[in-house]
Amino acid sequence: MKKQQTYFILFFVMVAWGFNVTATKMLVENFMPVTMTALRIFVSGITVFLILFSIKKVRMLTKKEFPYVFFGGLFNVVAHQYFLSTGLTQTTATNGGLILGLGPLLTAILAVIFWEMF
Repeated sequence: MKKQQTYFILFFVMVAWGFNVTATKMLVENFMPVTMTALRIFVSGITVFLILFSIKKVRMLTKKEFPYVFFGGLFNVVAHQYFLSTGLTQTTATNGGLILGLGPLLTAILAVIFWEMF
């Protein structure tokens, strides 16, 4: 893959990611957050499995891997999308984007605080 193609793909992903909160805000004005979350996760899951199947990377999880994938998916995907959708019913897309954007900074600050405490 050429360098220009890589940068184009990265640019497209950033633009799509940037529209995520705005699109979610528009969707929660017309659909219930839980319905929208379920549909988004279902479509994403099917897409991931189709991609993995096409590159022959699908395999069964081991018993040790299953809890990590289950709880990671539950909290990092389902809970995040549900609370984002629910929160956007109460505020603007701008506020939602700012809150999401400040997540890494808040994580770093809290890490320093907790590191000093323990």
